[in-house]
Amino acid sequence: MLCDMLIRPALDGYPVAYFGPNYSLLLEAWRSLNHTLSPIMKRTNANEHRMELITGGMLDFWTLDNPDAGRSRKYKRVIIDEAGLVKRLMEAWHAAIRPTLADLSGDAWLSGTPKGRNGFWELWSWEGAIHRGHTGRCPPTRIRSFPATRSPRCARVCRRWWSRRRWTRSSPRAS
Repeated sequence: MLCDMLIRPALDGYPVAYFGPNYSLLLEAWRSLNHTLSPIMKRTNANEHRMELITGGMLDFWTLDNPDAGRSRKYKRVIIDEAGLVKRLMEAWHAAIRPTLADLSGDAWLSGTPKGRNGFWELWSWEGAIHRGHTGRCPPTRIRSFPATRSPRCARVCRRWWSRRRWTRSSPRAS
């Protein structure tokens, strides 16, 4: 799960943030990390969607319904889950999210599938422009593309599905 990428910097004592396109995805990530990190949790605030760890790390959770989410904070790592679903991603990126990474030389990980030519597609296009030698308004990022099958969870599911499929095809039919 993408949220696992927040754990390492938080364990090292850094503030990190998860940004989701809506409350339901945010809540899923919140519950997962709350359960995973409960043995080392110092304080948790469900109203503010904030977790503080005994290591000094802190996890904030934001929805991107408001493009000012996370403004005036500082983070070592930011995860933007399902970035293709965020309606005003570019506004949020420039006004709030990208500046939060400056103080700690942080990084951002965006995941999802682009839904047409939206903000997620724009960020992807800027990275392509960097590799073509364009030095305009390109964010200092490196974008990597991974197929879903590289996910350990997906790989297990796919292996089970294919093994069942092979067994079904090779098994004799009952008359």
